[in-house]
Amino acid sequence: TGLSPIAALQGETAHLKLTAYPSNPGITVGTRFSFAVEIEPNPNIHVYAPGADELGYRVIGLNLNPVEHVRFEPVIFPESEIYHFVPLDERVPVYQRPFTLLQEAVVSGEPGVEDAFRELDALTVSGTLDYQACDDSECYMPQQLTFELPLIYLDNI
Repeated sequence: TGLSPIAALQGETAHLKLTAYPSNPGITVGTRFSFAVEIEPNPNIHVYAPGADELGYRVIGLNLNPVEHVRFEPVIFPESEIYHFVPLDERVPVYQRPFTLLQEAVVSGEPGVEDAFRELDALTVSGTLDYQACDDSECYMPQQLTFELPLIYLDNI
């Protein structure tokens, strides 16, 4: 009781389902928070994990647009599994089971940030999820999903 729910975005494409949400419903100066994107590939679909780019495949990517006074850390990718593509006898790192991409962020504690944030009602973080899905016989056109996640600046409440 007394807690605000954390807003989540949910969506579905021809290849996967996803849910994206921030770890905190609100932020303030110096807050460390994260964005999670839970992804569930459809049956018999995989997306490429880090390391697959070395073989020429497009790795799934979470790309957040810059936000003044917020520093984004590198995306944390979960452990992948090796997919054996029989026609080319290739072994490639993929995700074909549900997984979560995580990106941490830190709001600056520098002087002046509190004054800058006082002018805002909410801070919105936007970006894209880029991926190329494949099944056992073909790869589909690359996709770019855009999203926005609003956060509330707590000192303004």
